[in-house]
Amino acid sequence: MKILKNIILTFLLLGSVASSFGQTVFGGGGTKMGATNCYACVSVLSSNNGTPLVTYINATSDLASSSITFYSVTNVADITAASFGNTNYVTSTNNFGVAGQIVLLRHFATDTYEKLQVSSVTQTNQLLGAWTSTVAAAAGDRIYALTPAGTIPVGAATVSVVGSGVYAGQKGYPLYCEISGTSSCNLNAITATYQ
Repeated sequence: MKILKNIILTFLLLGSVASSFGQTVFGGGGTKMGATNCYACVSVLSSNNGTPLVTYINATSDLASSSITFYSVTNVADITAASFGNTNYVTSTNNFGVAGQIVLLRHFATDTYEKLQVSSVTQTNQLLGAWTSTVAAAAGDRIYALTPAGTIPVGAATVSVVGSGVYAGQKGYPLYCEISGTSSCNLNAITATYQ
């Protein structure tokens, strides 16, 4: 009986340790931003601190010129004070501040992501955005500056792409992608592993 209890305790401890390090696979769908834009973000939180590698993506659009656009991270800044709305105080705004620049806000408490857009930088540590964050940002949350890095053509159709390496992100960073449409678009599903 004592041996059985030790075995069960060992499995419980190993399970809790493994779950505290993140995940090895990711799966989800897109987040709608109105009828003309949809995005998805593969979390940075992985058990092996690996590179996110998309293995399947399915997207729909009604725009003939649409494509799935993947973005790479060009800069990172941590939020230094809690904020709600369109002003975020950050550790540094170096390489931030181009009007229209797409940024990704990571809420650490829930490991959720929001697509936002910079409208201006008013000081060396303050980002103003053309947004209203849906969740208040907390000190320690992180903002990632993004730039387009690759595309998969979709057109006015539904496209599924599957493979061992549909698209590779950057090690230690979230992988953001989006699609646009004229009145209807969706990232129906995306799966990834961490390599």
